[in-house]
Amino acid sequence: MASTHKDFEGQNILSQLVACLVSMGYQVNQYIMDSWTYGSCQQRSRIILTIAAPGLEPLLQQPHTHSRPSHETAARSLGRLPNGERFGDREHYATPFPYMSAQEATADLPNIGNGNVQSCVAFPDHRLSRPTSSKTRALLEHIPRYPPGRGYAEAMQLDLVPPLLQMTKKSIGKAYRRIQADGLIPTITTVVNMQDAYNGASVHWDQHRPLSIQEAKRTQGYSDHEPVIGMLYEQWKTLGNGVDRKVSFSEGLALRDALAKSKCVLRPSKSVEDDTEMLVDVEDETNEWLSEVEEAVLPSRPSPSRSSSTSSFSAMRGSRQGLDLSTLFDGVQEVTPQAVSPNVAPLREQSNVGKCPTPDEGLLSRLSRKVTENARSFSLPVLPSFLHSTQLSAQLKRQRDEDDRELCAAFQADIVTVKRAKIEDTRSIVSPMTETQESDVELVIRQASLPLPGKTTHTRSSGPAQYAPRAWNKEIGSADNVVDLA
Repeated sequence: MASTHKDFEGQNILSQLVACLVSMGYQVNQYIMDSWTYGSCQQRSRIILTIAAPGLEPLLQQPHTHSRPSHETAARSLGRLPNGERFGDREHYATPFPYMSAQEATADLPNIGNGNVQSCVAFPDHRLSRPTSSKTRALLEHIPRYPPGRGYAEAMQLDLVPPLLQMTKKSIGKAYRRIQADGLIPTITTVVNMQDAYNGASVHWDQHRPLSIQEAKRTQGYSDHEPVIGMLYEQWKTLGNGVDRKVSFSEGLALRDALAKSKCVLRPSKSVEDDTEMLVDVEDETNEWLSEVEEAVLPSRPSPSRSSSTSSFSAMRGSRQGLDLSTLFDGVQEVTPQAVSPNVAPLREQSNVGKCPTPDEGLLSRLSRKVTENARSFSLPVLPSFLHSTQLSAQLKRQRDEDDRELCAAFQADIVTVKRAKIEDTRSIVSPMTETQESDVELVIRQASLPLPGKTTHTRSSGPAQYAPRAWNKEIGSADNVVDLA
């Protein structure tokens, strides 16, 4: 992601990604994490890009626990700034432990030779992802072990490969190259290809075979008892697509530290009011609003003083029980009895509502908004008129639904009657004649128009069908053996 090609220096993917995240308001941090700096035996380097919301603690790179000599590690950076200086350089500093070599990570694994047997009792995963051919096994025996890190190119220079085992490819590069025992294992890819000139070293440093699945698991930081599901080549592909467990663990620690620090930052300050103070404020506002309502509706009642907090609130709660908001509708136009359905009259008498006032425009909206804002302090007996009005509305709705259902049933019955009448009319028009005399006359005319039967043993192959034999094995000349098809 950080590399650029010639003549395409302005198309850096990493720079575009960082610019996009920063423009969205995130805190961005990017750095290089090498697997060997956290206890792995793999030479795998990855770019880590972390983001954090504004005000939160950003994720920082964890300190290295293992290190290699500076002359064995190439200098690397994430790119260059507009002024030409490098940024995101690979860091080198003293660490408690040296790096883990390939031989140290796999020292306890048994010797399986060229891996042709594909069986290891102590370590079941200590086998090859793909069996090698006899020619490949013979060629690996001619790859020198000393000095370490030699491959097919050095073997050809020393004239160690027989003509029958030589490769026909022009580019041999790093093909069949052995891993250095005291060095690091190259990046585990999804496929093992020893003859690839650009893949890197993949041959065991001492045995004539490629790396096994067990060795790849240890390289990626997997535990020996942890299974990998799938066929052999699928297991290797899973290991190649994964991230080194040592690097993932380090990033998990960084995330935990950032989350712990962010919680301290987001902890509410002492100036925020607690729940008790907020509850008192709501009650005071409710008392003030009810006082205004009582002054407007019941002017003879003295309004409670707001100074008394607890006693006044209790007194107000007692007065609230007897408050009827239906008095607010006094003076509004009354609904005539004819406008209400007669089925609703008994319900109105039972509810003791008396009159059903018609509110002016916007009054119910204002009351509902006030009730919603102060619903925390209301109880059910506060609004008796609203409850009766709700029952009345429900009764009206039920009566209206019953009338609609009866009307629909009557309409459907009328439709069925009309459909049946149309069907009977249609049948009377298109039905055949039932008079016996007319049918007999028509039959005689049809028989007279038929030609005389000839002495043929088959019916006509074309034209309208007029007659046919009753039995296939009898002559058609007989009148009893003729069937009228007209």
